[in-house]
Amino acid sequence: MAASLEEIMPTGYTSAVADGRVTKFDQFALRCARAFGALIELRDESLDATIPAEMKPSTYHQEALATARQQLKVVQKWDDAQAEVEAQKSFDVALQSAVDYGKKQEETGRAYVAMARKTNKWTAPGKDHEPLKQFMLDQLLASIEHDCLYATTIPVRLSGAQFKAKRLEQLKHNVDYHRKEWAAEVKRVAGRNKWLSALRDSLKDQH
Repeated sequence: MAASLEEIMPTGYTSAVADGRVTKFDQFALRCARAFGALIELRDESLDATIPAEMKPSTYHQEALATARQQLKVVQKWDDAQAEVEAQKSFDVALQSAVDYGKKQEETGRAYVAMARKTNKWTAPGKDHEPLKQFMLDQLLASIEHDCLYATTIPVRLSGAQFKAKRLEQLKHNVDYHRKEWAAEVKRVAGRNKWLSALRDSLKDQH
């Protein structure tokens, strides 16, 4: 049985064909190509947005690599006195964070318990509403268990030498990680550009 007019539902990719905005084959092919990994970076853009001639690699890992290398150079130059200063600063920040986290847990726990008491005192208007009351209590109890029962970890004060060694290890790891990820990103984008270039070449003589 033929579909009625009401049943004809163009997709996001075919709507432009249906309303006449896309009439050429290459336009339709490139529109549909957005659904594939080579054009994943365009996933949040309008289907009508122009596909660039060449995809550019994200510079996130390149920038993070430069930052990690610069930080590594700084830490490598720390003398014993500077290392002690930095170790104390890091400990102070971690300790304050632990204190703040503990206070936040207490505040959150009190809010959950207060709401649980109100919920428990509430008389459901009918049997059909009793599952709602139980659900409300279950949600609050699960949240108390998830958000409020973790013990606050007290930070350990490292010596300057220990802190410097740990920081150097972290930064060397960051340098290695971002170097590899930057190389992988460049390789990925090169592959996407190759795929896109081959697609464009195949569409040149299509109408």
